[in-house]
Amino acid sequence: MPLVSVIIPTFNRCSSIARSISSVIDQTYDKIEIIVVDDGSTDKTKEIANYFISNKAVSRNRKILYLYQENKGAPIARNYGAKVSKGSYIVFHDSDDFMHPERIKIQIEKITTANAALCCGSWQNYPGPPRGYRCPQESKDCIRDFLVGVILGSNQSWMMTKDIFLRVGGFDNSLKCGQDIDLIFRLMCSREKVVFAPDALTYFCHSESGRISSKGRTREGIESFLRGHEKRVKLLKYIGNPEYLKLEANSLVGFAIDSQYLGFHDIASSALALANNVSKSATWSISPIHSIVFRIGGMGAAVCMKKLKTIIM
Repeated sequence: MPLVSVIIPTFNRCSSIARSISSVIDQTYDKIEIIVVDDGSTDKTKEIANYFISNKAVSRNRKILYLYQENKGAPIARNYGAKVSKGSYIVFHDSDDFMHPERIKIQIEKITTANAALCCGSWQNYPGPPRGYRCPQESKDCIRDFLVGVILGSNQSWMMTKDIFLRVGGFDNSLKCGQDIDLIFRLMCSREKVVFAPDALTYFCHSESGRISSKGRTREGIESFLRGHEKRVKLLKYIGNPEYLKLEANSLVGFAIDSQYLGFHDIASSALALANNVSKSATWSISPIHSIVFRIGGMGAAVCMKKLKTIIM
């Protein structure tokens, strides 16, 4: 059985990290190492991690490693954990989420049987109604399916070989938000074999308290997402598939409308300029109605429609 390294970056999550670690300990797959990367926590995160390390009955003799670094952010924490990991396969797991007990077993069987480099699983929101993401059974074009949202870039649902993670360069330390989207897109562009395990489930907990990255609606976060789009455009131009470029341009128009709605007008203008540079036929692809509104009334009309939809919802 190959060793799987589960890397858990954390920052001030003493209220949830015990559940997160326990869910990895409780996996039915035996050969696992757990690497907790503490990104400068000032709470009792270290004490909780050390409790599992020192208490073999609780940890069921799982190998658990605790690493501390000064606060540098999520991508650096994840890259650090991957660098020191000993497993042939890597799973990134957030410290406020938890796994279904069969998750790793299902994914490792899928990925090794198919001799694949990547395995996509599913996730479900917790608490609340059982909503989330269920991955497809297969994909004939992973890049296209990523661009249209059939394949998601949430790192909580993926297993990958350590080799492919290192070959694509790991997480981009310069991005403040969307690092997982950027990573998974580069992995899709590697053209390595991808398999899917819809029943491999992680429970995704929506909590802003103590998140390493909770900047998605700030200027810094929106600028980071734009940088991610710029990186995708550069790579897609290198690939040279016109359909991929049009899909990315559509996504940029939607991103521009969201940026305008949040008040970042300069970022919205930059996104629209990039979309027009990529594909002159870009439309807001979320719905035909929004596309028509954007075409006829421009950005202002599309933003008004988004505001109205938000009020109604």
